[in-house]
Amino acid sequence: MKWIATLLFFLCFSALAAEIEVRQPWARATPPGAKVAAGYLEIRNSGKEADRLLWASTPVAKRVEMHITQRDGEVVKMREVKSLDIPAGGTRKLEPGGTHLMLIELAQPLKQGERFRLRLRFERAGDLEADVEVRALGARQEHRH
Repeated sequence: MKWIATLLFFLCFSALAAEIEVRQPWARATPPGAKVAAGYLEIRNSGKEADRLLWASTPVAKRVEMHITQRDGEVVKMREVKSLDIPAGGTRKLEPGGTHLMLIELAQPLKQGERFRLRLRFERAGDLEADVEVRALGARQEHRH
């Protein structure tokens, strides 16, 4: 009986994770000596319930913070948030000039053409991993294949 209950738990958990899709994760290359970088991606929630991104981590940085960008007149400010809502049946874009991930205390500069792993924890879907592409230093837009 315990085996059946465990199997049902993992099947339900897998179904929740399948509702969240991480698309096109990327970061800009950094100059030598840089200790911070920004990461971008798109999160799609095909589920009927909202979810929330709670935290992220990567081996290339000591910590990852979630930031939003706000405009107050002519002044643009970044501020850290503790979570990001992902609407049911919707998409949350993390992109230059807006919401993004800050990779703090990089182990080494990010080089164009490299890739690194990013772990994301969601309130409902649990942990997901993404393979982040490092693009050119001045990259601004999504790169579609």
